[in-house]
Amino acid sequence: MTTTQNEKPLLVMDLDECMIHASGLELDRPCDFFYKNLRVYKRPHLDEFLRTAAQHFRLAVWSMGTNKYVQTISKQILPEGLEWEFVWSRKNCRKRVDIFWGGSFFYKTLDKLKRYGYALDKITMIDNNPIMIVYSQSKVITIKSYWGESDDKELIAFIDNCPNFESFTEPGGGKRQGHFLSGFLGDK
Repeated sequence: MTTTQNEKPLLVMDLDECMIHASGLELDRPCDFFYKNLRVYKRPHLDEFLRTAAQHFRLAVWSMGTNKYVQTISKQILPEGLEWEFVWSRKNCRKRVDIFWGGSFFYKTLDKLKRYGYALDKITMIDNNPIMIVYSQSKVITIKSYWGESDDKELIAFIDNCPNFESFTEPGGGKRQGHFLSGFLGDK
């Protein structure tokens, strides 16, 4: 994929605790759908958010979940008439070994998108995971984690400000990095 100046910018979103919450436990309301033994709850206002965002951005998913899980859930939450630019999973993440704590973890990096031909200045990522932000030095908006609350309003701020969102920079022209969506757009 090679981007051009006339193309919409790319909005890359995380899945778990960002757009949905998946749990083996039933919450205070019925789930939106099941994935295997998990109840999946779509974040309130998700459909409207995706429809509004699609007017200004090309939409993509990048999650640390397994490929089958991410592909299946992404298809389920996408409103009719919209399409994902791509749906990436853990297999598209980088793996880092933590020799101090032992074990390893996965993270996402904008450099990977650059290798696939996406212009970094045309990419915005929305994620709830601070580990991912450590390794992506720009264009990241941190959204409050979604744990299935039916009164969550985090996406309303984005819907109301979507046309101005891509061009946001910090005062003085700096890069945006690690801003909380509700703080950046104002509490609603």
